[in-house]
Amino acid sequence: EEGVDYALLVSTPAGAYRYMIGDTIKFTDLDQLEIKISGRTKYFLNVVGSQLSEEKMNAAIQELSEGLGMPVNEFAVAAMKNEEGDFIHQWVIAASEDVDEVEAAVCLDEALKSRNKNYAVARSKGLKSVKLTALAESAIYDWLEQRKKKGGQMKMPRVLKAEQMQDLLDFSRKAVTI
Repeated sequence: EEGVDYALLVSTPAGAYRYMIGDTIKFTDLDQLEIKISGRTKYFLNVVGSQLSEEKMNAAIQELSEGLGMPVNEFAVAAMKNEEGDFIHQWVIAASEDVDEVEAAVCLDEALKSRNKNYAVARSKGLKSVKLTALAESAIYDWLEQRKKKGGQMKMPRVLKAEQMQDLLDFSRKAVTI
């Protein structure tokens, strides 16, 4: 089906061996069998049916960046549970100036709802809220460096596990926040 994300598998003709290479693709033309790489499977977040792909996250962050009037070069999101035990999406963005985190979270949430009907449904049911924390880029890079994830070949992971996000948030409380 055109416009749908698929995980790409490489397999032997008999199917005895298969390997998920980690890319997601979309068919752009079924008649010509044209595809485009739309993201990475490890940058896909699907908790309570939210079905957030890297492509949708990047587009929403771009819209947020334009709304804030500043570049947002680094970001990460994790599905976490709040104090009541409900699922939330916790976002961290790198910011170069003061950011109204509540307003930014609303903007990001609306951008994602408009791009992804599954996300909109999840937000009305199992995904209770969206929280956003703005950090200085240096705080994010310091966190990566302490975990030996800094350098030209390392990238900020876009989707984190809840424990990793909590670690980043705890680290940021010790560092200077915006």
